[in-house]
Amino acid sequence: MILQRDDNWAMAQVLGLEALRTDDTSIAYPAIDSIEKFHPVAYTFALAAARYLASSKDTPYSRIYEAELVLRAIGERPLGAPTSYDQRKTAEYEQLATHFANRLRQNEARLEEKASLEKTRIGAARQKMSVATACRP
Repeated sequence: MILQRDDNWAMAQVLGLEALRTDDTSIAYPAIDSIEKFHPVAYTFALAAARYLASSKDTPYSRIYEAELVLRAIGERPLGAPTSYDQRKTAEYEQLATHFANRLRQNEARLEEKASLEKTRIGAARQKMSVATACRP
């Protein structure tokens, strides 16, 4: 399912942002995996995911694998991250993770500008979800 820019698009971004706040990769990484399903690009979620990955202490391979998804989702040149793990290439993975963090620093202002255009819609979705009672005990 491709998410279009509507209430569901904004609410899905809020859920993704909340998944990143857990600091639990078993929750955050599946959320990041969904980022390519957003149309148009979910810049707020993508920026938060990029920041999460750049500051994560998880394995370099996991970080670059997920970073590749974020870069593709926002239409940026990929890192060239491998799709399968090779223990002998840990130093190479760390280099790619550092490269990703550096690219984020260079492009962060541009991404923030694009994300700021979504601020009102994301805020409205967050508010709408905060008063929902369907899933509360």
